[in-house]
Amino acid sequence: MPERDMTSCNDASDEVGAELGHLNDSEQRLRALADASFEAIFLSENGTCIDQNISAEALFGYSHEEALGQPGTNWIVPENRELVMKNMLDGVQEPYEVTALRKDGSTFPCEIQGRMLTYHGKQVRVTALRDITARIEAQRARDEAEQRNKALIKSIPDLMLVVSKDGIFIDVKAAADTRVYSPQDAFLGHSIFEVMPRDVAELGMKTIATVLSTGQTTKMEYALFVEGGHRNYEARATACADDQILFIIRDITETLRLREVESRSQRLETAGHIAGQVAHDFNNLLGPLMAYPELIRDSLPDGDDAHQLLTSMEDAAKQISEINQQLLTLGRRGHYNQESLDLNRIVEQAIRNLPPQPDTVTIAMDLADNLLHVKGGASQIHRAVSNLLINAIDAIDGSGTIHVSTANHYVDHATMAYDRISRGEYAMLTIKDSGGGIEDDILDKIFDPFFTTKTVTKQRGSGLGLSIVDGVVRDHGGSLDLESHPGEGTTFRLYFPITRDKVEPRQTISVTGRGETILVVDDDVVQREVTVRILDKLGYNATAVESGEKALRFLESLPRDLLVLDMVMPGGIDGTETYRRVIERTPGQRAIIVSGYSDSIRVKEAQELGAGAFVKKPLTLDALGRAVREELDRTRRVTPESPAEASIHPEK
Repeated sequence: MPERDMTSCNDASDEVGAELGHLNDSEQRLRALADASFEAIFLSENGTCIDQNISAEALFGYSHEEALGQPGTNWIVPENRELVMKNMLDGVQEPYEVTALRKDGSTFPCEIQGRMLTYHGKQVRVTALRDITARIEAQRARDEAEQRNKALIKSIPDLMLVVSKDGIFIDVKAAADTRVYSPQDAFLGHSIFEVMPRDVAELGMKTIATVLSTGQTTKMEYALFVEGGHRNYEARATACADDQILFIIRDITETLRLREVESRSQRLETAGHIAGQVAHDFNNLLGPLMAYPELIRDSLPDGDDAHQLLTSMEDAAKQISEINQQLLTLGRRGHYNQESLDLNRIVEQAIRNLPPQPDTVTIAMDLADNLLHVKGGASQIHRAVSNLLINAIDAIDGSGTIHVSTANHYVDHATMAYDRISRGEYAMLTIKDSGGGIEDDILDKIFDPFFTTKTVTKQRGSGLGLSIVDGVVRDHGGSLDLESHPGEGTTFRLYFPITRDKVEPRQTISVTGRGETILVVDDDVVQREVTVRILDKLGYNATAVESGEKALRFLESLPRDLLVLDMVMPGGIDGTETYRRVIERTPGQRAIIVSGYSDSIRVKEAQELGAGAFVKKPLTLDALGRAVREELDRTRRVTPESPAEASIHPEK
C-alpha cells in the first residue's frame, strides 16, 4: 500500500479510537452522574432492566447482577404494575405515585418519572424512582395541622378579620352564632371606614399602625349598637403577614356586666360591714325603748295621760327598729330561722300591710296556684317585697298600675341578666310598674346603699330599700333581674330557690311562764335588765350573768330549765362556746339564742348542738315569750332545785 494510503488509514484509525475514547469518557461521566443521584435510576428495554445506578441498589436491595434481566415491574407492588406498564407503553413522562417493593418484601411510597431515549442505537426507557416517604409524612403532618387549625378556628366563637395596612378587609371568619355588626359579605373588599362607625374605624387604623410599627399585639375596646342594643367588644390585633393585620374580636358585654355585678357586691359588702357594726351597738340601746313602754303601761291606771306618750314612744321605737333591721339585713349579720315558706302568702301580706295609697294607683295580682315553696326567713322576704312595692308606687306619677305575679321558673343553664342566674328551680316574683322608668346613667347605682332619687316632692327614703332587696335575695341564694327604660316603667324579677318541704302551719301558743327557771347570759347591762324584766313579767324566774365563764360557774351549783344566750360577748367566750361547754356537763340543756349582730355560722353551730330558736334584738315581749315557751314545751326539763334556789336573782 502506498505510504500515503497507509498514512491515511492510520489517521482514520486514530480518529475512530479517539471517538471511542470520547464515547467511553462520556459513558463514564454519565455513570458517575447516575451513581451520584439520590434517586434510583433504571434503564429498561422492552420492559426489561438493562442497567441501574448505585442508588437503586441501595434503595431496593438488588445488586447490579441481580437486577439485570428482570422485568421493570418487579420493583412495584402487584396492584400497581398494570398502571406502570401502561404508562411505559404510552411513553408517559409526567411523574406519578405508586407503592414500591423492595427485595426483602417491604414497601414504601415512591414517585416515578420516565422518558424514552436512544442508547447505542436502541430505544430505551430511563426511569427514576424517588422515595417520597418523608414528603408524604410531612404532607400528612401539614394536613393534620391544618385540620387542627381549622377545628380550632371553628371552635372559637370570636370574629376574625384580616385587614390590610390600608384598612381593607381581606378575609373574615365568624361562627354561626356570632353577633356580627354587618353581614360577612359587607366586609370583604371594603374599607374599614365603609363598614364601621367613624370613631371605631379611626381607632382601628391607629391600632393597625401601632402593630405594624412595633410588631406587638395590641388591644382595643369599643362599643357598637347591634341587634337593638349596645354591645361592648374587645379586639386584639397582631401582624399575620406582610402589611396584614389579624383582628380577633370578642363580645365582652357579659364580661363587663359580670364585673359590674362583682363590683356592686363588693360595695354592698363594705357598706354592709359598716352598717352591721353600727346596728349592733344601736340594738342594745333600742332594748329599753322597745320593752319598757309596755312594762310601764301595766303599772299606770287606766286613763292616765302617760298612756298616749308611751304609745308615741313605742311607734317611734318601732320605726327606729325597722331602720335598724334594714341595716342588719344590709350587713348580712341578721341571722334568721330557716323555714319552708309560701311566697304567695308573703306577697299578699306585704300588699295588705302597705300604707293607704291613692285611688289612681292599682295593684293587680296574678299569683300562681301551684307555686313551689321557698326556704328562708319570712320577715326578710316580706321586707324585700314591701320595699319593691313602695318603690313601684313612688315611681308612678299620677295614675298607673303595678302588676305583681309569681310563677315557677326553671333555668336550664346559667345566664347573665342584670345579675348572674345559676341553673336550677326557682319561685319567681315579678313586680312591674308603669312609672317613668330609671335613667340609664343611674341604673347601676340604684342598689348602692343610701342612694336615693326621691326629691322634696316625695317622702325621702333612707336609700336602703333596694340595697335590702339585693341583700335578702343573695342571702337566700337567689338572683335578681331588672329591666327599665325611661318612660316605659320598671320590672323587677326575684328568683328564690325552691324547696319541696311542706309549709308548717303556725300554732297559737301561750307565751306565759309557769315559774320555770331561766339564766340570761349577756355582756350588756341594759340588755340583761330588759330581758330579765320581760321574763319576770311573763311569769318566769329569771337570773342574769354577764359572761359565758360566769354562766358556767353559776350552773355548777344552780341548774336552770333554760338558757337565754347572747351570741357576741367580746372579751370572753361567745354564746356558742358557752353552750358547748354547758352540754358537756349537762347533756340536754335547753337554750335559745338572742343577738342583734350574730354570725350566722356560729348561730347554726349552736343550733346543731341543740339550741332552739334565734331571737333578734331588740327584744319584744311577744317574740321572746314565744321562743322561750316553744323551747320549754318542746323538751321540758325537770330540774331538782328547790323553790328557794329558784328565787335567787343575783343581778336584779
